[in-house]
Amino acid sequence: RDALIRDVLGGQGVPATGPIWPHHWAYDPNVKGYVHDPLLASATLDAIGLKPVSQPDGRRSRFTFTCILPENWANWERMALNIQKQLYDVAVDMQLQVVSAEEFDKRLRTGDFDAVMVEMLSGPFLSRPYSFWRWGGEQKPYNVFGYRNSAADRWFDAIRSAPTDAEYRVAVGQLQRVIIDDPPALFLAWSERTRAASRRFHVP
Repeated sequence: RDALIRDVLGGQGVPATGPIWPHHWAYDPNVKGYVHDPLLASATLDAIGLKPVSQPDGRRSRFTFTCILPENWANWERMALNIQKQLYDVAVDMQLQVVSAEEFDKRLRTGDFDAVMVEMLSGPFLSRPYSFWRWGGEQKPYNVFGYRNSAADRWFDAIRSAPTDAEYRVAVGQLQRVIIDDPPALFLAWSERTRAASRRFHVP
Protein backbone atom coordinates (compact mmCIF):
# COMPACT_ATOMS: atom_id res chain seq x y z
CA ARG A 1 0.00 0.00 0.00
CA ASP A 2 2.83 2.39 0.78
CA ALA A 3 4.35 1.65 -2.64
CA LEU A 4 1.01 2.31 -4.35
CA ILE A 5 0.65 5.64 -2.57
CA ARG A 6 4.24 6.63 -3.33
CA ASP A 7 4.50 5.43 -6.93
CA VAL A 8 0.94 5.87 -8.23
CA LEU A 9 -0.69 8.58 -6.12
CA GLY A 10 2.40 10.75 -5.77
CA GLY A 11 2.26 10.53 -1.99
CA GLN A 12 -1.29 11.91 -1.93
CA GLY A 13 -3.09 9.12 -0.13
CA VAL A 14 -3.37 7.00 2.99
CA PRO A 15 -3.50 3.19 3.28
CA ALA A 16 -6.97 1.63 3.31
CA THR A 17 -7.84 -1.23 5.64
CA GLY A 18 -11.53 -1.38 4.77
CA PRO A 19 -14.48 0.63 3.47
CA ILE A 20 -14.56 3.06 6.42
CA TRP A 21 -12.90 6.41 5.71
CA PRO A 22 -10.05 6.82 8.24
CA HIS A 23 -11.06 10.43 8.96
CA HIS A 24 -14.61 9.42 9.90
CA TRP A 25 -15.28 10.58 13.46
CA ALA A 26 -16.20 7.05 14.62
CA TYR A 27 -13.26 5.29 12.93
CA ASP A 28 -11.29 3.10 15.34
CA PRO A 29 -7.54 3.55 14.66
CA ASN A 30 -6.76 0.62 16.95
CA VAL A 31 -8.10 -1.82 14.36
CA LYS A 32 -5.04 -2.72 12.34
CA GLY A 33 -5.07 -4.09 8.81
CA TYR A 34 -2.69 -6.42 7.06
CA VAL A 35 0.99 -5.62 6.57
CA HIS A 36 3.09 -6.13 3.46
CA ASP A 37 4.93 -9.41 4.11
CA PRO A 38 5.74 -11.38 0.91
CA LEU A 39 7.54 -14.12 2.84
CA LEU A 40 4.54 -14.75 5.07
CA ALA A 41 2.21 -14.62 2.06
CA SER A 42 4.32 -17.19 0.19
CA ALA A 43 4.53 -19.46 3.23
CA THR A 44 0.76 -19.24 3.78
CA LEU A 45 0.02 -20.10 0.14
CA ASP A 46 2.50 -22.99 0.28
CA ALA A 47 0.86 -24.29 3.46
CA ILE A 48 -2.59 -24.51 1.85
CA GLY A 49 -1.21 -26.30 -1.20
CA LEU A 50 -0.96 -23.39 -3.65
CA LYS A 51 2.66 -23.91 -4.63
CA PRO A 52 4.31 -22.37 -7.72
CA VAL A 53 4.03 -24.50 -10.86
CA SER A 54 6.05 -24.02 -14.06
CA GLN A 55 3.99 -22.61 -16.92
CA PRO A 56 4.50 -23.22 -20.67
CA ASP A 57 6.10 -19.79 -21.09
CA GLY A 58 8.68 -20.51 -18.40
CA ARG A 59 7.07 -18.52 -15.62
CA ARG A 60 6.19 -20.07 -12.29
CA SER A 61 2.86 -19.20 -10.74
CA ARG A 62 0.51 -20.55 -8.12
CA PHE A 63 -2.65 -19.60 -9.98
CA THR A 64 -3.86 -17.09 -12.55
CA PHE A 65 -6.82 -14.75 -12.53
CA THR A 66 -7.95 -11.84 -14.67
CA CYS A 67 -8.67 -8.32 -13.43
CA ILE A 68 -10.73 -6.03 -15.64
CA LEU A 69 -10.44 -2.26 -15.67
CA PRO A 70 -11.89 0.47 -17.89
CA GLU A 71 -9.86 1.96 -20.72
CA ASN A 72 -8.42 5.48 -20.58
CA TRP A 73 -8.09 5.52 -16.79
CA ALA A 74 -4.35 6.03 -16.49
CA ASN A 75 -4.25 6.10 -12.69
CA TRP A 76 -6.14 2.83 -12.45
CA GLU A 77 -3.84 1.22 -15.00
CA ARG A 78 -0.74 2.31 -13.08
CA MET A 79 -2.31 1.04 -9.87
CA ALA A 80 -3.13 -2.30 -11.49
CA LEU A 81 0.38 -2.70 -12.91
CA ASN A 82 1.90 -2.02 -9.51
CA ILE A 83 -0.41 -4.59 -7.88
CA GLN A 84 0.37 -7.06 -10.67
CA LYS A 85 4.08 -6.80 -9.88
CA GLN A 86 3.56 -7.18 -6.14
CA LEU A 87 1.44 -10.28 -6.66
CA TYR A 88 3.94 -11.73 -9.11
CA ASP A 89 6.60 -11.41 -6.41
CA VAL A 90 4.69 -14.14 -4.53
CA ALA A 91 4.05 -16.11 -7.75
CA VAL A 92 0.42 -15.06 -8.19
CA ASP A 93 -0.34 -14.21 -11.81
CA MET A 94 -2.87 -11.39 -12.24
CA GLN A 95 -3.66 -10.83 -15.90
CA LEU A 96 -5.03 -7.39 -16.81
CA GLN A 97 -7.86 -6.90 -19.27
CA VAL A 98 -8.71 -3.35 -20.35
CA VAL A 99 -12.26 -3.01 -21.69
CA SER A 100 -14.50 -0.19 -22.86
CA ALA A 101 -16.47 1.78 -20.30
CA GLU A 102 -19.69 0.22 -21.55
CA GLU A 103 -18.38 -3.35 -21.27
CA PHE A 104 -16.82 -2.59 -17.89
CA ASP A 105 -20.14 -1.34 -16.52
CA LYS A 106 -22.04 -4.31 -17.96
CA ARG A 107 -19.63 -6.90 -16.60
CA LEU A 108 -19.48 -5.19 -13.21
CA ARG A 109 -23.26 -5.20 -12.86
CA THR A 110 -23.61 -8.83 -13.95
CA GLY A 111 -20.66 -10.16 -11.95
CA ASP A 112 -18.85 -11.30 -15.10
CA PHE A 113 -15.29 -11.04 -13.79
CA ASP A 114 -12.65 -12.77 -11.69
CA ALA A 115 -11.54 -9.45 -10.21
CA VAL A 116 -12.27 -5.82 -10.99
CA MET A 117 -10.48 -2.55 -10.26
CA VAL A 118 -12.91 0.05 -8.92
CA GLU A 119 -12.75 3.30 -7.03
CA MET A 120 -15.27 3.62 -4.23
CA LEU A 121 -16.10 6.86 -2.54
CA SER A 122 -16.86 7.28 1.14
CA GLY A 123 -16.52 10.07 3.65
CA PRO A 124 -18.38 11.44 6.65
CA PHE A 125 -21.40 9.21 5.96
CA LEU A 126 -21.51 5.42 5.84
CA SER A 127 -24.32 5.12 3.32
CA ARG A 128 -21.94 4.12 0.51
CA PRO A 129 -20.23 1.28 2.42
CA TYR A 130 -23.71 0.14 3.49
CA SER A 131 -24.90 0.11 -0.12
CA PHE A 132 -21.89 -1.81 -1.39
CA TRP A 133 -21.28 -4.34 1.36
CA ARG A 134 -24.54 -4.87 3.28
CA TRP A 135 -26.20 -8.00 1.89
CA GLY A 136 -29.66 -7.20 0.63
CA GLY A 137 -30.60 -10.23 -1.39
CA GLU A 138 -30.05 -11.04 -5.03
CA GLN A 139 -31.76 -7.87 -6.24
CA LYS A 140 -29.58 -5.41 -4.33
CA PRO A 141 -28.20 -3.12 -7.07
CA TYR A 142 -24.82 -2.13 -5.60
CA ASN A 143 -23.53 -5.26 -3.88
CA VAL A 144 -22.54 -6.72 -7.26
CA PHE A 145 -19.66 -8.56 -5.60
CA GLY A 146 -21.97 -10.93 -3.73
CA TYR A 147 -20.41 -10.23 -0.34
CA ARG A 148 -22.46 -11.79 2.41
CA ASN A 149 -21.52 -11.78 6.08
CA SER A 150 -24.17 -11.93 8.79
CA ALA A 151 -21.93 -10.23 11.36
CA ALA A 152 -21.22 -7.35 8.96
CA ASP A 153 -24.95 -7.03 8.27
CA ARG A 154 -25.66 -6.93 12.00
CA TRP A 155 -23.15 -4.13 12.62
CA PHE A 156 -24.29 -2.18 9.55
CA ASP A 157 -27.81 -2.30 10.96
CA ALA A 158 -26.53 -1.33 14.43
CA ILE A 159 -24.87 1.73 12.91
CA ARG A 160 -28.11 2.79 11.22
CA SER A 161 -30.15 2.43 14.42
CA ALA A 162 -27.59 3.51 17.06
CA PRO A 163 -29.35 5.86 19.53
CA THR A 164 -26.14 7.36 20.94
CA ASP A 165 -22.72 8.39 19.65
CA ALA A 166 -21.08 5.81 21.92
CA GLU A 167 -23.11 2.93 20.49
CA TYR A 168 -22.49 4.22 16.97
CA ARG A 169 -18.74 4.28 17.59
CA VAL A 170 -18.78 0.75 19.00
CA ALA A 171 -20.70 -0.53 15.98
CA VAL A 172 -18.25 1.09 13.54
CA GLY A 173 -15.27 -0.43 15.36
CA GLN A 174 -16.88 -3.88 15.35
CA LEU A 175 -17.69 -3.56 11.65
CA GLN A 176 -14.04 -2.71 10.96
CA ARG A 177 -12.98 -5.90 12.77
CA VAL A 178 -15.42 -8.05 10.80
CA ILE A 179 -14.16 -6.59 7.52
CA ILE A 180 -10.55 -7.31 8.51
CA ASP A 181 -11.42 -10.92 9.41
CA ASP A 182 -13.52 -11.52 6.28
CA PRO A 183 -12.56 -8.90 3.68
CA PRO A 184 -14.99 -8.49 0.78
CA ALA A 185 -12.28 -6.88 -1.35
CA LEU A 186 -8.64 -5.88 -1.35
CA PHE A 187 -8.81 -2.32 -0.03
CA LEU A 188 -5.77 -0.42 -1.23
CA ALA A 189 -5.58 3.32 -0.59
CA TRP A 190 -7.63 6.43 0.03
CA SER A 191 -6.71 9.03 -2.54
CA GLU A 192 -6.37 12.63 -1.34
CA ARG A 193 -7.21 14.91 -4.23
CA THR A 194 -8.52 18.41 -4.72
CA ARG A 195 -10.87 19.30 -7.55
CA ALA A 196 -11.40 22.84 -8.75
CA ALA A 197 -13.51 24.47 -11.44
CA SER A 198 -12.65 27.77 -13.07
CA ARG A 199 -15.23 30.54 -13.13
CA ARG A 200 -13.93 31.55 -16.57
CA PHE A 201 -15.92 28.82 -18.28
CA HIS A 202 -18.69 30.07 -20.54
CA VAL A 203 -21.71 27.78 -20.53
CA PRO A 204 -24.19 28.75 -23.25
